[in-house]
Amino acid sequence: MRKWRTIVSGYNDPATNMAIDEAIYEAFREGRVGPTLRIYGWSPPGISLGYFQDIDSVLDIEQCSRHNMLFVRRITGGEAIFHDKEVTYSLVCSPEDLILPKSVKQSFKVLTGFLINAYRELGLDARFFCDSDRHFSDTESTGFCFATSEAYDVCVNGKKLGGNAQKRSRSVIFQHGSIPLDLDFDHASRFFKEDLSPLKKSVTALNDLVGRAVPFEEIQERLIESFKRTFQVEVTREDLSGDEVASMFHRMTDKYSQFFWSTCSREPAVDTDIV
Repeated sequence: MRKWRTIVSGYNDPATNMAIDEAIYEAFREGRVGPTLRIYGWSPPGISLGYFQDIDSVLDIEQCSRHNMLFVRRITGGEAIFHDKEVTYSLVCSPEDLILPKSVKQSFKVLTGFLINAYRELGLDARFFCDSDRHFSDTESTGFCFATSEAYDVCVNGKKLGGNAQKRSRSVIFQHGSIPLDLDFDHASRFFKEDLSPLKKSVTALNDLVGRAVPFEEIQERLIESFKRTFQVEVTREDLSGDEVASMFHRMTDKYSQFFWSTCSREPAVDTDIV
């Protein structure tokens, strides 16, 4: 049985969260750690931008500055996400660790299977959009992640629940995803150039679906247990290694907390897919 480590890192600011994710990714890519599942939250709230996004077309930077709304650019693609009351996961592995297909879309289906199972254990009829009656589109153009629906996004009662993004090379797959507990589109809209209020009809959050305030810690444990059962792996709780902590501080200081990183879009590496 393949061994995975789980990092439960609690709540962090946006720059720290993205720095930790990349530190874990690099440690795995360099063979210093094994496959890893991380669970975390965001405090204070923040906005993460997709790797290729044009920030000027998505965010109202003046409003963000006025209300101290932090934003950071991810190493994964996709659209912007407003992170507030949510549980976030990230994972890094080789295709062989979970016997993943080469297709990006098919790998999304496999990797998000543990989310589907965790939601079903909460009594929800969770499924992929391609298996539901809800229309999905790979070509919708919007700057906000939850506004789009693709084949292997997760939906409950026809509404999208959360979003996922991926970065992969020939030998490493990194994926992270947002699981909203509550959503306040009226509040989030003030920071985006796009009016997000219409999304109330097509997007949902876990607390609304379950009918109660689900504690962060409960979802954290459900995700870990579902991951173990779904992929038949052994999971051990660990802390970040000393090398990862040093790498995290370096990336947080020199990269993710720097205005230039978040405001300037980047070009993809030749051997890397970012979605």
